Amino acid sequence: MKLYVYKTVRTNNFEDKDIMNKILGMWDSFYKNNDDYNGKVYAVYYDYESNYKGDYSLALCTEDILADKFFEVDFAKSIEYKCAGKDEIITVWKRIWEDEEENKIKRSYDIDCEEYKKDGSVVIHLF
Repeated sequence: MKLYVYKTVRTNNFEDKDIMNKILGMWDSFYKNNDDYNGKVYAVYYDYESNYKGDYSLALCTEDILADKFFEVDFAKSIEYKCAGKDEIITVWKRIWEDEEENKIKRSYDIDCEEYKKDGSVVIHLF
């Protein structure tokens, strides 16, 4: 599946004091310019400097708003973590990091993705 890039930011979970402004600004821009959009939105993590402690790039993507840059993903090849809603995302990411530290999962740090579903749930895909 192709996920077309709308906008990207570069950040760090632990060192970037402006992380929330960058991420929320990206989301605000998307919905300001696509206020009637009702498809799925994806947050794609890529270009990792090292692991979850290092810098990375984050892109907002869709399946149907075409753009020059895109990611090719195969969700069947991912490890999934499910969130009932947006409020659980940070908690689930912390669980992912704990699972990684405890060697319960192995991550490639090539690409990861949050899939925002129409029912409000979110699936985090680790590749």
